[in-house]
Amino acid sequence: MNNQGNTPLTDRPMGLPLGAMPDPGMTTNGAIGSANTPGERKLASGEALPELRRLLDEMADLARSTQGELRTDLERLLARARDRVASSLEQGREVRTKGVEQLQRGVAVSREAVVDHPVSSVLTSVATGILIGLLLSRRR
Repeated sequence: MNNQGNTPLTDRPMGLPLGAMPDPGMTTNGAIGSANTPGERKLASGEALPELRRLLDEMADLARSTQGELRTDLERLLARARDRVASSLEQGREVRTKGVEQLQRGVAVSREAVVDHPVSSVLTSVATGILIGLLLSRRR
């Protein structure tokens, strides 16, 4: 460690060479004399702390109001999503009910056809089976 003059490295202002000590009359911005900028004067007089507290309070208030607005928007979007899901479920139930009704009518019509014409129903089933068997045997 090359620390000349036993000066801690963390105490040196930015811009000074390693190991160099600042002039006692020099401020942190490199100017000679006491506090030159308004911010440095506030820090020197102790006015900065109340101002920082006020700024932090304003930021906290802004964060709370933004959080409330975001929560309101989120709750509104969530309500819309719930409405859409409920509507979709209701539509799904209606489609299922209609499908079941059509299936039941188809089964009833098929039963009537078999009862009214048993021989032609059996011959149709046999012919369909033979046709499917021929198609499947050609693929192999």
